[in-house]
Parts: sequence; C-alpha cells; structure tokens
Amino acid sequence: MESGSACNKTSLLSVFRPATTHKDEYLRRLQHYISVIDLLARHATLFLKFYMLKTGFPLVTKNDYYTILYLLNKGSRWNPKDIGKQNFATLKAMYVTHVQDYIELVGFTRPNLPCEQQGINYLSKSLNTNLTVNIKEHFVKNVLRYVNLRLGK
Repeated sequence: MESGSACNKTSLLSVFRPATTHKDEYLRRLQHYISVIDLLARHATLFLKFYMLKTGFPLVTKNDYYTILYLLNKGSRWNPKDIGKQNFATLKAMYVTHVQDYIELVGFTRPNLPCEQQGINYLSKSLNTNLTVNIKEHFVKNVLRYVNLRLGK
C-alpha cells in the first residue's frame, strides 16, 4: 500500500518560517529542545563513565545509549518491550538502578522531554559512533604514546 506522504531534503530555514508574531516563541522552543538534548548527551556520557567505574568495561552499543538516554529522560516511567534485536526491556532492567544511583549522586533532574523518540534515536547513534571512533582511532594511539614515553623512546 502506498503512503500519501513524501519527504524531500530541504533546509531547516525553509521549513522553520513562523509568522513574525510567533517567531520568538518558536525560537525559544527550539533552543530549549536543543539544550535538553545537549544536557542528555552530556549526562549519558558521564553516566557511562560512572557505570564503567562500578562494573568494569562492558560492550556498549547504540541500544545501550538509547536505554540510558530514555532512563535519564523519563526514568522508570519508560516502558519498552524487547522486539527482535532491540532488547530495550532487558537493558532497562540492567541499567535502571545504576542510572538512579547516578542521578542521586550528581543531583540530576530528569527533563521529561516529550516527543523525544527521534532526538534520542539520533543522539544514541551519534554517541555510539563517537565512542567507537574515539576508541578505535585515538585510544590505541595514545596508549602507545604513553608506553613509548614510559620506555624513554
């Protein structure tokens, strides 16, 4: 069955043209959304460091970041289901107490951002890519540099 909608690539400016009477309100909303997404990204990264210090060095995937971001945003009010390879309910059970410990430790207040699925999906992919690139590209190089410095070479 065909869909009645289509998607074309376009700039944000061409889409985001509110009436001049609402321009300030829309700009405030957009800035708020961006600041909340940025806050979630920073705390997801800090939580992962906290989690690794507590438990070791687990294999982290996009689904792990997705779960962490949802738990930071909504907490236990998030009710995922395991569907195929997306084991979000299992990951939630694994992370929920650790996220709560982190929140209490740093005094983080959940933003409860509504309509967050697209933002969190994009952010989880971005954070996972960043982690993968940093480890594969930079970590080994820096370890070798450290070893060479310690050996006096």
